[in-house]
Amino acid sequence: MKKILIPTDFSEEAGFAYDFAYQMAKKSNSSLALINVIEYPTGSSFNSMGIASDHDPMENIYILKLMEATTAKMDDLIATKDFSDIKADYKITIGNPYYQIEDELAQNPASIIVMGSRGATGTKEAILGSNAEKIIRNSKVPVITLHNNANIESIKNIVFASDFEDEDPELINHLSGLQEFFDAKMHLLKVNTQAYFAPTRYDRKKMEKFVKKYELNNITINIYNDEQEELGIRNFALDIDADMIALATHGRKGFGHFLLGSVAEDVANRTGKPVWTYKVG
Repeated sequence: MKKILIPTDFSEEAGFAYDFAYQMAKKSNSSLALINVIEYPTGSSFNSMGIASDHDPMENIYILKLMEATTAKMDDLIATKDFSDIKADYKITIGNPYYQIEDELAQNPASIIVMGSRGATGTKEAILGSNAEKIIRNSKVPVITLHNNANIESIKNIVFASDFEDEDPELINHLSGLQEFFDAKMHLLKVNTQAYFAPTRYDRKKMEKFVKKYELNNITINIYNDEQEELGIRNFALDIDADMIALATHGRKGFGHFLLGSVAEDVANRTGKPVWTYKVG
C-alpha cells in the first residue's frame, strides 16, 4: 500500500474516513491524498485558479472565494494530524465528483480509496452524492466506506460474502492483502435465498475447493439462509459481531450477481461497520 485517496466534503462521515485512513497510513507507512470536489456545471472551462473563463466577473469572484474557503478548510484538516513521519497532500477541483476522482486516480494512482457514507439513508446520500455509487461499483482499486468511527486495531473478523462461482486471482490477492494488513480471521459466507438456493453440501464442497486452491488460512466457511442476500450478509455479520464486510462488485455474474441492484450500497450503508469493495471483471 503506497497511497490512500480520501474524498472529503468535511462532513462528520468524511472525518471518520480521514481518521481511518490516517491510521492505515501510519501502520503501512503510506501517503495520504485528500481530494475535495466543488460541484459546478461542467459546461465552462476553468483555469488553474478555478476561475471559469466564460463566466461574468462576479461569478468568477464567487468561485475564487469558494476555492479560498475550501483551501482554508483543507489546511485546517491537515493540521489536525501529526504528519511528521508520513506524507499528506490535498487537491481541490471543480466539476463532477465521480469524474474528477476517476481522473485523479488516472493521473496519480492510489492503492485504495477510503470514503465516508451517510449511513442508512443510502449511498445516494453519501459524501459525494449519487456519485458514490459509481465509485464503489467502478473503481479500479479497492474502496473502504465508513459511516461510523472505527479503529483499525479492532478489526479482527472480516466477512467475505460471495457465491464462489467465479474466481478472480486479482480479487484474491487484494483480499489476502486485506486480511494480512489487519491480521484478521476471514469468514467466507454464502447466502442462500429462495431465488438463489443451492444444497448446503454442494456449497460447502465448492467453498472448500476455493480455500484449497488459493491456500487461504485463518478462515471459516459459513452458509446462511435469509430472505434476501443483503439481509443475510448483514445479519450474519451481526450474529458473529464482524468488524468489516468485504464484497466483490461485478455488474454481470458470478462473484457479484447479488450486487447488481442496490445490494452493495445497502450493505455498505446499513451495517454500521466498514465495508471493503473491489470490482472484478
